[in-house]
Amino acid sequence: MSPFLLALIIATAPGAQAEGEATTRPGRVFKLERQPLMRADTFSYGGSQAPTRPLDGLPPGVSGFGAVGSELCFTRQASPLHKVVLTKSSRRQARHDRLYFDSDGDGKFAESECHDLSRSQGPVKIKTRRSKVSEVIVQPLKVLNGQGASAPFHWIAMRVWLPSRGQPGLGYAIITYLVAEATFGGKTRRLAVYALRPFDATDGYDRRVSWGEMPAPDKRKYIKHGFRLLLDVNGNGTFDQTGSDAFGLGPERMQTTRLQRVDGAYWEVAVAPDGRSVRVTPASPEVGTLAIPEGIASGSVLGPEFGACIREGDKALELPVGCYLLVRYQYCTSAASFTARDYYMAACFEIRPGQTTSLEAGPPLQMKITHRAIRSGPRRGRRSSEQVGISLAMQDCAGRPLLSAQTDKGRKPSPPRFKILSPSGRKVLDAAFKYG
Repeated sequence: MSPFLLALIIATAPGAQAEGEATTRPGRVFKLERQPLMRADTFSYGGSQAPTRPLDGLPPGVSGFGAVGSELCFTRQASPLHKVVLTKSSRRQARHDRLYFDSDGDGKFAESECHDLSRSQGPVKIKTRRSKVSEVIVQPLKVLNGQGASAPFHWIAMRVWLPSRGQPGLGYAIITYLVAEATFGGKTRRLAVYALRPFDATDGYDRRVSWGEMPAPDKRKYIKHGFRLLLDVNGNGTFDQTGSDAFGLGPERMQTTRLQRVDGAYWEVAVAPDGRSVRVTPASPEVGTLAIPEGIASGSVLGPEFGACIREGDKALELPVGCYLLVRYQYCTSAASFTARDYYMAACFEIRPGQTTSLEAGPPLQMKITHRAIRSGPRRGRRSSEQVGISLAMQDCAGRPLLSAQTDKGRKPSPPRFKILSPSGRKVLDAAFKYG
């Protein structure tokens, strides 16, 4: 018996209980299907890049001039290799205007695997056209990991940079989602899980948000991300409020925590390890309250149990009992604003049943100065020397590092200055810190 089937039997058995809940009502299982979802922010989540090189000859099915190409691998076994070829339709053409993508990895190019980059049509979208570089997005492109109708498949979005001189560049991002029509309290909602796995992966799709630990000797705690989850909360049949609200959480974009909230009710959402189905179970977790201080304009609270957005004007959040991080937030006043983050549990907080926890965030700001020795090797007869690198890090009142700070006019404040004096009081250096 598979672990997923055993878990399903336990969850649907009468009187079955989950930790922190009095009762667990029977759940339902919904089929997940692979679909491409095109997103404007696809490449902001770790898209890969591949250089191109001139080709001596043209592969079967390719025509044109000035051919350049690359080979992409989407599996853990370094095979099959999917060839990408760019050509010019004529010798007088300034930029490459044909893209050939070997979607099935057979080394040949069918007519359907050729795309005209000169104009927007079908999957080709010309995003920007500047005087020196033309940028084209081609999506969705289907990728088959093997031959035959039963071969595993995924979709990618491909970005092509076409400079007026020099070699074109390629980038790609996976846009495969596992999509289901799931029922929450009698209402059907679209649900999608971002399938960011190697194309030959057959398990691991049940990964959720969890706590991790850095290797020795550091051993710092940090938050391990699950898969990105889209949920049609407003029930209009699409995902239309997925704009990032600090650290990737939005009204219809979540992380795969154990619990999700739909129409004010809690549900446990569990994806099968093979990614073929999702189980949705009503849940009644114990909850507490997080009190939000003044000045928090936006933010994201995340833990293994649940994730939630903080919006401007929020005074409190209801959260299931558990441990959380304010992973990222923006603090604003009439004079300035700053953004801070906490990936390494500098300020973990706990939500207790029926209690209110005050969120520590914002000023007073703290400055932390560190230094390290920098040894440089000998140069042309000179002896090696030692220098000292001095760094300044700013933290909020709870120790979260600041990412950026701006004045009310949207400008960076002047960097702090520092002086270094010798033991006798002689000034050695008077300088300012640099951003970066």
